[in-house]
Amino acid sequence: MNPLDARTWLADHGDYLFRVARRQLHSDEEAEDAVQETLLAALSAQARYAGDASPRTWLSGILKHKIVDLIRRNVREVEIPRDPDGEEAIDSLFKQDGHWAEPLRPWGNPQTEAELAQLRRARDEWADR
Repeated sequence: MNPLDARTWLADHGDYLFRVARRQLHSDEEAEDAVQETLLAALSAQARYAGDASPRTWLSGILKHKIVDLIRRNVREVEIPRDPDGEEAIDSLFKQDGHWAEPLRPWGNPQTEAELAQLRRARDEWADR
């Protein structure tokens, strides 16, 4: 069976990709989303796969980018609460004066975030041995 056959990716690498994503995202649902987005991106980029790395390594690289995207989205997005009728209750996020009801989460220091990302990559590479 061709290792680039998209039908085999999930069977051959899905459990591994899920474990990696789960370890980073701490959520089964988000890990499933990350793996799904990885497989979709791999399908789109399949023609550009040069074969220099194994399919698992290639898929893992895509997954790492998808995990970063999910983390960024989670940090920057605010979940809009719903009222008892199921409608979005956007007004509950703000005070009467128009300011946020709760302070926004800090985005962090870019230098510190880059150093932490480098440490995480080193940790992951060590764990994947």
